[in-house]
Amino acid sequence: MRRCTSLMLSGALVTAACASDRAGDGAEPPVHEARGGSSGAGGDVASGGEDHAGGDSSSAGGADPGRAGAGGADEGGGGDAGSNVAGTPSAAGAGGDGRGTDPPPIDELCPRAPSFGEAQKLAVSTDADERFGGITPDELVIAWTVTVEETVTLFVASRDSVDAAFGTPVSLAIEAALDDQVALSADGLRVAFVNADRRGFSVTSRPTLDDAFGLATPGEFSLLDATGGGLPAGQNYADPVLASDGVSFYYSQYGDGAGDTLRVSSRLSDTDPWPAGGPLPATGLAASGADRFAPSGASRDGRTLFLWDTAAAAEVMAFVDPASAQFEAVAEIGPRRGAAPNDACTRLYYSAADPSLDLFVVPVGE
Repeated sequence: MRRCTSLMLSGALVTAACASDRAGDGAEPPVHEARGGSSGAGGDVASGGEDHAGGDSSSAGGADPGRAGAGGADEGGGGDAGSNVAGTPSAAGAGGDGRGTDPPPIDELCPRAPSFGEAQKLAVSTDADERFGGITPDELVIAWTVTVEETVTLFVASRDSVDAAFGTPVSLAIEAALDDQVALSADGLRVAFVNADRRGFSVTSRPTLDDAFGLATPGEFSLLDATGGGLPAGQNYADPVLASDGVSFYYSQYGDGAGDTLRVSSRLSDTDPWPAGGPLPATGLAASGADRFAPSGASRDGRTLFLWDTAAAAEVMAFVDPASAQFEAVAEIGPRRGAAPNDACTRLYYSAADPSLDLFVVPVGE
């Protein structure tokens, strides 16, 4: 769902994203809304009525003596069947209020209590420490980095199907990058990373999957730097995550005075520059001293974030709480560093020690 967004940062109001059906807070995660049923008439005279959807909160049940019927009471619930006798005013049912007694159901891609199958180490892993960077939703392009001394080398590999092994990777030394994660775009054509001074982001791109990556530039991140983004002195950027919708960018802003380090930037379209982001609505995910929750991946529906807890040295899954519309940690999934899901959240990619840091994939179930 596209939505119009306004973010307040350092006293400036920034329009960030737009929706076709209603306005909303760009930092607020999407929440699926359940609908009550429409009001339905009861049975005809001398015939049993059929069950119909529950009534809207403003609708009364059928009060016409000839068509009395009970309105639905629960969300989407069916009304009672009409009487076998001609309806009377006393048989008229009250309209449903459009809301059930239970919270509305949430349609989430990722399970809140996940189970994992047998992990598989990817054949592109080597004796070096591979830091997982990202996977495209279709699982056909993967990115990671290897750091030797102060040189960060980006590797990107492709394959024709999820059952095939990744081919020989292309590589690019990105001297301006830090030993931090990179972010892979959903089409596999762009890779974003944190600048060496930690005060901005850059991106390297290629025209097609068969081409080499070009030189890194500020590109779409030209507005999200220490000046344009209003980054206070003593604070830094880290942990870029490009969401598969192309209009949401998660990252960290940490350092002096930063408690809510999780940030999100939203833009109008996937061709616009990223504006200054704002704090991500979250509960229990604030930084503590030098420790923080570093974003590493996001589900396609925007309801689940994968975060590396630096204090526990473990990956956690945070879900949107239906009542508060804020993210909160729900499940710890162990030392699966930098985890990110595929499109259906049925497989998870990450780095883990074996004994060097290698690349893995594991099936996800409930």
